[in-house]
Amino acid sequence: MRDKKREVLIELIDVLDDQDATHTLLTEEILEASMEMISRNVYRTFTNKNTKKTQQVDPDEDEPHLEEAWPHLQLVYELFLKFMMSPQIPSKVMSAHISKTFIV
Repeated sequence: MRDKKREVLIELIDVLDDQDATHTLLTEEILEASMEMISRNVYRTFTNKNTKKTQQVDPDEDEPHLEEAWPHLQLVYELFLKFMMSPQIPSKVMSAHISKTFIV
C-alpha cells in the first residue's frame, strides 16, 4: 500500500511538470482532493519512537530522529509546492483552497 501511494504521488508530481497534461487533467475536483490529502498528511502529530515521553531530548547531544513517514511526506510537500508554483492554476483558485484554517 505504501509503495502504491508513493507511485501515485510521483505520478502527480510528474503531471504537474507537464504543462499540456496539467492543462487538461488538473480540474477543480482534483485540486480539492489533493489539497485535502495534503492537509491530512502535513497537519498531524509526529511521533518519536526513540524517546519516551518522560525523557527530555537535547538537540545538541541527541541524534536527530527522522519521522518514519518522511519519505512519503517529502513527496507530499513537493506536490504542494508544485501546485503553488503551477502557472496553470490561477492564484484565485489556489487562494480558495489555502484558507485561514489551512494556514493556522
